[in-house]
Amino acid sequence: MSSTLGQRKAALYLAALSAPERRALMSALPASTVRGLNPLIDQLVRLGWNHRPAVEAALADELRGLTADTTLGVDALLRLARRLPPGWYARVVAAAGPVDSEFLLALLDDQYAQRVREALRDLPAMPPVLADAVLAEAMLLDSREGAACAA
Repeated sequence: MSSTLGQRKAALYLAALSAPERRALMSALPASTVRGLNPLIDQLVRLGWNHRPAVEAALADELRGLTADTTLGVDALLRLARRLPPGWYARVVAAAGPVDSEFLLALLDDQYAQRVREALRDLPAMPPVLADAVLAEAMLLDSREGAACAA
């Protein structure tokens, strides 16, 4: 089975989650993505490479960017991918900072992910103030979606 570095990082992250956390996150992923990740996750669990502290250390750069109070978590980024056109989602991914975009794109529908990749390639570097503004707007959009779902 062939997999990308992003898929392997995503599988490692998912393998380290508790079963309920993994199920909740994977339920939001496209079926084709789940089919591609499940064998990788199973292999990691079988090999015992799902020890959360070790995974957090191995994925420190990706997770640091996804867990800071000033950015969006994986679940929020997945929700936004369902709402935003690829070009706008690429801006959010670029604003997310040092996170490996392939890690995030491996969790998305292949066609959508490819369009985001293309938009990222064409996106100029973002000044920090613009990145902060994009993240703030994305967080607001995500919080509104969460509030709408709770109502």
